[in-house]
Amino acid sequence: LFRTYHNPTYFSRRLSRFADIYMASLSCLLNYDLQHTFYPRRTPLQHESPIWPEQTSTGAMNIPFQSHRTTTGSE
Repeated sequence: LFRTYHNPTYFSRRLSRFADIYMASLSCLLNYDLQHTFYPRRTPLQHESPIWPEQTSTGAMNIPFQSHRTTTGSE
């Protein structure tokens, strides 16, 4: 619904386009260039294992990645 592999879906992009930026004061925007683009932090979805350990979410399961071994006919 929100992501296809590592790419956000069209629905997610449209939703984030209209998302509000919350801050303590409007004057906080003076610290940014007029051309600055704000992006949300990427966090794993509920069904994904966390790729970046510092960005774990409360519902994400800690599932280890499986290593895939390719074999050739000579082995």
